[in-house]
Amino acid sequence: MGVTLTMDVAAVRHNVAAWTRRLADQHIEVVGVTKAVDGQPEVGRAMLEGGAVALADSRLTSLARLAEQGLGPRILIRPPEFDELDTALDVADGVLLSDLSTARALSARPPGTRMPVLMVVDLGDRRDGVLPDDAVALAARLADLPGLSLAGLAVNFACLSGLQPSLALFQQADAILGRIADWCAGEPLLSIGGTYCLPHLLHFRPRHRCLVRLGAGLYFGHYTLPTMTPIPGLLRADPILTATVIESRRKPGPPEGLVGPDAFGHVPARPLPRRVARHVLLAMGRRETEIQCLRPLVPHSYVAGMSSDHTLLVVDDGPAAESAPAGGEAAARPPLRGTGAPHGDHGDESAGATVLRAGDTVDFALDYEGLVRAVGSPFVRKVFTERHYCDACASPNGARGGEAAAAPRPGRPGEAPAGGQGQADLVHPASWPAAPSGDAGGTRRLT
Repeated sequence: MGVTLTMDVAAVRHNVAAWTRRLADQHIEVVGVTKAVDGQPEVGRAMLEGGAVALADSRLTSLARLAEQGLGPRILIRPPEFDELDTALDVADGVLLSDLSTARALSARPPGTRMPVLMVVDLGDRRDGVLPDDAVALAARLADLPGLSLAGLAVNFACLSGLQPSLALFQQADAILGRIADWCAGEPLLSIGGTYCLPHLLHFRPRHRCLVRLGAGLYFGHYTLPTMTPIPGLLRADPILTATVIESRRKPGPPEGLVGPDAFGHVPARPLPRRVARHVLLAMGRRETEIQCLRPLVPHSYVAGMSSDHTLLVVDDGPAAESAPAGGEAAARPPLRGTGAPHGDHGDESAGATVLRAGDTVDFALDYEGLVRAVGSPFVRKVFTERHYCDACASPNGARGGEAAAAPRPGRPGEAPAGGQGQADLVHPASWPAAPSGDAGGTRRLT
C-alpha cells in the first residue's frame, strides 16, 4: 500500500464558501493559496467553486499545473528567479514583488501583455517587502516600467518573525495604499496574507478593494498553531496520513544504559514506557514527514520515535494485557483497514483492546508542516477525495480511516459536491473567472 495522504476537497470547498459569504459585506474577497499542496488541481478547483476569485502559489511549477487545467486567474506570491521570467509570464496573471532589479528584468522581456504587480510592503514580518517609508518611491519607479502595471500592494503576517496581524496593521496597509493609489493602473488592490488574519478582518472596513490570501485555514478548519483553535463556520478536516504496520510486538521498557542522539542528532523527545507495552513498527519515516507533525488516531498511543524509514508507535494494551508475555504475537488474521476505532472494536479479545498486526494500517492527523512535507515527498501517494470528515476527530463520517477512497469527481463551477447532506447551498453559484489572455500591449487582469 505504501504511505497515503488523504485530503477532503469537499471541506475545502465548504470552507472557502463560508468565508466568502462572511466577508462579502466588507467587500473583502478570498484568494485560495495552493502552495501546501503543490498546486493540486482538485484543490484549486474546489477553491474556485467555493467562491475564491483567484489562486495563488509561490512556485511556478504549481501554477503551471493549475494553468494546464484552465484554473485561474493565478498569482505568483514569490518573485521569480531571473531564469524563470519567461515561465512567469506564461503561467502567472500577477506577481508579488518588491525588488526593483527583478521588476526591471521582468519588464524587459519580449513585449506582450503588461504584468500586474502587487508591491510587497514589510509591516514587521521581516521576510520580504519594502519598508513603509520607502513605499511611495518604489511604487513610482515600478509604475514607470513599460512591461508592468502596478496593481496595488501586498502584506504578509506570521510568516517569518511571527508578527501577528491586527486591525491597526491592516489600517496601516490601507493608508499606504492610499498614498500610492495614483501610481496604480486601475482600482488599487490591497492583498493581505495569512489564515491568522481572519478574526481581525471581521472588524476591518477597507477603503480599497481587498483580497485575503488563505491556505492552511481552508484545509484544516482551525488555526494550525499554536492552539489548534477552531475557526468559526469552518469544517474541521485534518489531512490524514496512513501508514502500514510491518511489525507488532509487546516489549518491556528499555534496558539501563547510556542514551545519546539518534542518527539525525536528536535526543528522543518522548521516552519509551518503563513497563511492557505494544511496539508497533510502521513503514514510514522522516522521508515522508516529521515526528512532531503526527497525531495518531489509535486510542492510547503515541509516536515514540522515527528514523528515515521507520516509525515506532507505542500502544498501551490496557491493564488486561499485563499478563501477556513480552514478545508474544497473536494468531494470524486478515489485515485491519483503519485504526481509528475505539478499544474493543476488533483485535485481541482477551485484552479487550485494539491489537495491531503486520498488514494493518494506522491513520494520523497531520498539522500544516506535516501536510507540506507529505505533499513534497515522492514516497507518499496523494489522494484528494470528496469525502466529508467529522469535526470532532478528523475521521471520515460513515467510513473508517484507511479505507480505499472514492475517486474524486471532476467538479464544475456552480455544481454541488457529490455526497454530503446539506452541502449544495455551500457552493458559490457563479462560475470562476477564466484566466485572461489579454491583447498584445494590454494589461492582464489580476482577478
